[in-house]
Amino acid sequence: MNKFFIDAVAYETKETALIGGDIKKIANCSLGYFLYVDDETTEIGQRPVGDGEGIRLDGNTQHFFVVPPCTM
Repeated sequence: MNKFFIDAVAYETKETALIGGDIKKIANCSLGYFLYVDDETTEIGQRPVGDGEGIRLDGNTQHFFVVPPCTM
């Protein structure tokens, strides 16, 4: 199983990769919300994930968070 976090809540899946829209569905959040992933290679330490963007889950634990559109 591949473990990942969305807003500090742990989830597991057999999938080795998911797209952003599927990650939001797992967290029961609206597709209108913005999804971000922790990414230490960026200047601010996080980056947006599009609904159709694939994210690998095998090999390391990913940490995501969602933001409602009214806060952007």
